[in-house]
Amino acid sequence: MTIADRLDQAMRDAKFAKQAVLARISGVPQATISRILKGTGKRGPESGTVRKLAQACRVSFEWLNDGIGKHVQVVPSVLPPNHDLLSGEDILRLLNLYRQSTDSARKRIVAYAQEEEKLPHSLKRVI
Repeated sequence: MTIADRLDQAMRDAKFAKQAVLARISGVPQATISRILKGTGKRGPESGTVRKLAQACRVSFEWLNDGIGKHVQVVPSVLPPNHDLLSGEDILRLLNLYRQSTDSARKRIVAYAQEEEKLPHSLKRVI
């Protein structure tokens, strides 16, 4: 399995239907993601690029980069399975995580929420 295969699988599992969405969330240019998926270029992607993609897809760097270990999502989802019924405590937890994030992470959170509509409209207004 190549890095292209692993990235494709990670994107599918993380529900990134479009490279552009992954680009916005990860901060990796869409053209770079496309090159990785096509397996073009003289060298493989830089480790910093792979690290950003792994984080965005919620898989381990080692698995994405080298195929070492199991394909697992290493960061649990912040939202409960039935996220339309968020409790006040859940909303406060999400807001605190958002407030503690860097400016770059905040932009990725908002882009993800707007593109994929993963958050209820009430939370989008708060963010």
